[in-house]
Amino acid sequence: MRSICHRDGFKMFTKCRLIVLAGVGLVISALPVHGQALPAAEASPISTGFVLPTTSGTLSYSLTASENLNWGFYSNSGRSAGTSMSGNLGFISTSKRSPFSAVLAAGHSFSNSNQPSYDFVGLGLSQVISMRRWNFVLADNASYLPQTPANGYAGIPGLGDLNVLGSSGISLGLIPTSVIAPPTQGILTRYESRVDNTASGTVQRDFTGKTGIHGSASYSIARYTDQTGNPLNDGLDSDGISGGGGINHMYSQRNIVGANFTYSSYSFLQGKTNLPVSDFNSQTASVNYLHEFSRRLQGSLAVGPQWTTIDLGNRSTSLSAFASLSLSYAAERVRHSLSFVRSTNSGYGVIGGALSNSVGYSASGQFSRVWAVSGAASYSRSTSLPTPFLPGYVFNTSAVTGQISRALPHSLSAFASYSLQSQTDGGALLSILNAFSGHYQTLGLGITYSPRPKHFGGH
Repeated sequence: MRSICHRDGFKMFTKCRLIVLAGVGLVISALPVHGQALPAAEASPISTGFVLPTTSGTLSYSLTASENLNWGFYSNSGRSAGTSMSGNLGFISTSKRSPFSAVLAAGHSFSNSNQPSYDFVGLGLSQVISMRRWNFVLADNASYLPQTPANGYAGIPGLGDLNVLGSSGISLGLIPTSVIAPPTQGILTRYESRVDNTASGTVQRDFTGKTGIHGSASYSIARYTDQTGNPLNDGLDSDGISGGGGINHMYSQRNIVGANFTYSSYSFLQGKTNLPVSDFNSQTASVNYLHEFSRRLQGSLAVGPQWTTIDLGNRSTSLSAFASLSLSYAAERVRHSLSFVRSTNSGYGVIGGALSNSVGYSASGQFSRVWAVSGAASYSRSTSLPTPFLPGYVFNTSAVTGQISRALPHSLSAFASYSLQSQTDGGALLSILNAFSGHYQTLGLGITYSPRPKHFGGH
């Protein structure tokens, strides 16, 4: 049987694409389950942790208590411990034509030793509006975190919330105009509370069953709330605006080609930091190709030139290559995802703009009725943009995480997870930047209550 997004031609594909990008169509093929039952006293559904809803009219939630052991917690030497209470919620409305979706991840970490206590929350909202040949998606994603987002729905390691594709719940609904692959690991900052918010909108119109055009725009902010008094050591606040559009054409049941143009502009609040960082903009022209190799394997590719213009006293423009690649493979028991992105970005609150080459891999599966595993790994090399009169910086960032979960009676499950984040840097003045340097390890043990999803509206 053909993939649902191709089965009924380009119109169905484009509609599925909008829903997936909005965080509504997180349709993951059901993995087979085999043998190994829970004790006979078990009368409630089997759960190995929180799972996002995949059908309309569904609400799912979970509550988790976990104990974390940390080594090198954001430059703190030695070992520290903390207890976290967290929860996740996923919702899809009953409308199949214009669904609304929401993902919430929030909690609090209590200090048991020299680890600071902190709150964290991530919220993603999206609304799909379909009118004949027109499809619209409005989305907003907000987060409050003590660090650069790492993994799981909340972006905090050790919470037992790794999902199938390893993406963060706070990025659901983000509508990039030219980057097909999902965002990858950014530059790690020191421990400092940050607020991120991205509002986006996209529109797509199908002219025929095979051809359509699309356009999108987004506005994002990053703000750091903890001030050290040293303007050079605080996070770099930024604003970003992006917009673009393009055309797609399905020339066969397995192949879609297209072209896209994107304009992005980043500005920095220099009055707060007094750093001589410069605003810049990037223009990207790309050709896109999506191919369904089989029912289990799909891939996409986008490549093209990217012009970056920096304005610091005088304007200078440089040319680089943009590339985005993503592959997904659904094996019998494990789903795999691989992505690569080369593009400019805001610098993640550390430097005033960067060019990053990032690769990420994730896998997840359920090997029996009661055992589930997830894992992810990423590597990113980020270099500062060529700016006159300022030194250059290079960051090598990597993150590896793994989790195993075991179902227990009464909608409970236990998990064990391990996360390693590492970053090395090179540059003349990096010691005064808001950048993490070293290794940060987290061992998490906990228990999750995740009952059967609630269905309403006839489902």
